[in-house]
Amino acid sequence: MRVKVGAIGEMAAEYRGLKRQGGHLVATLQVPGPMPYDIVVAVNHQELRQVVRSALQASVISFLLFGFRSSQDSQPSEPEDY
Repeated sequence: MRVKVGAIGEMAAEYRGLKRQGGHLVATLQVPGPMPYDIVVAVNHQELRQVVRSALQASVISFLLFGFRSSQDSQPSEPEDY
């Protein structure tokens, strides 16, 4: 997957896992390279509901069902806040 980290820029990352820690779900991504490091993301129950609600949009469901048919080389548009 591709991630963009502030001033560091865009880079490849590998999904390492998802686990529950108390009241949060914690996802870990590893950025490989000469000095590998982890990106850790934690979401609480309310934030997870927002993610699931967003995932129920027709465009996301279509991507989940048929995304493999589209071009793998296409890049997402860059958000304005970067």
